[in-house]
Amino acid sequence: MMEGHNCQPVEKWKECDVSSWLKSIGVKENYIKKMTEEEVSGQVLLKLTEIYLKLEIGMKSGQAYLIIQKRNELIESSRVQEPQKALKKRKGVDEKEQQSIGSHDTDAGPTQVPPDPENKSHQEQSVSVLSTKTDCKPRPVGKKGSECTYLRHSVLPPESGVSDLITPCREYKSLAKAATLSHQKLQVKFAKEVFKFGSACMNMRSNGTIHFGVMDSKGNTGCVHGEVIGVPVKEKAIYIDAFKYIKKCFSEQNSEHARRCIHEPEFIKVGNGPEDHYVIEVDIVPEISIVRDKLFSVRLPYLKGTSKKVQFEMEKFYERIGTETASVSNLNRFYQCIKDRDAWREKAELPWLINTPNIVPCQINCVFLTNL
Repeated sequence: MMEGHNCQPVEKWKECDVSSWLKSIGVKENYIKKMTEEEVSGQVLLKLTEIYLKLEIGMKSGQAYLIIQKRNELIESSRVQEPQKALKKRKGVDEKEQQSIGSHDTDAGPTQVPPDPENKSHQEQSVSVLSTKTDCKPRPVGKKGSECTYLRHSVLPPESGVSDLITPCREYKSLAKAATLSHQKLQVKFAKEVFKFGSACMNMRSNGTIHFGVMDSKGNTGCVHGEVIGVPVKEKAIYIDAFKYIKKCFSEQNSEHARRCIHEPEFIKVGNGPEDHYVIEVDIVPEISIVRDKLFSVRLPYLKGTSKKVQFEMEKFYERIGTETASVSNLNRFYQCIKDRDAWREKAELPWLINTPNIVPCQINCVFLTNL
């Protein structure tokens, strides 16, 4: 859970708590009033995007950027604090146990309570796991996977939503169960996750990276959110060949555009772990020269029952809402925002494309040609 300045988890904040936080970070009063009117609670705050703030609240870029960055800092600080809280809690339990032992002293001397080997082992293991997990930076968009390495049990930044369209949205999938499936089932699962995330990023006009072999939730695994665990990769071709479904997943007029935006998988070696473990990452780069005036619907692949024939769902349009990929609820309204998204993308991407290695920018070629 993520706690803020009032010591309550942010997801439990009321509108007044959000207003108080907005004031504390220097947001203008007229924007705070508007967000209160729109009933922006803690749960909504966690899912806000810069585009929503601009379109729905009428916010200027500077203030919208401030809110998104400060909100992301809250998420990051919470993730850092979780292991510390766990250690403090464990320490508090140990102190209470020692006090309890001392309170049983009698004239015959203190009661001797032998240590519990299992409990001691569990405590040592817990402290060891928490202390060995260090933060790491993700591979930059466009950089070859062969040029990077992740250490096992290191922790990537939290999943993220749309911000400035250049900083990538990030989504994590452990793929632990899927990696044990047959080649066909693994390909279908991989393609489904990539194309769903990819279509959302293209529709939002935002760069994105989906990571496989990274924990997306803690559960009872002993891992933390964003922890690098890796996926056993026997044949890289299985994942690369999953892109054969792109033609059937996207419409005839958009399949080639999607292919140019959704890049082939990069395989990042996981160090200090099993030899064949990798993090598999797919970058989405929706260049304006490719996506202008377009919305991307997708028919996600699946296998029904024991059938070996790949089938496809009804077409849907997806977007990024905070850290989640969700179906578009109001398509007409979403379509009306295309011109604005295109303008923001065009303004944001040209300097980035010029300075990014391994990206072949279509727009730059067009600019150079028109200036000849």
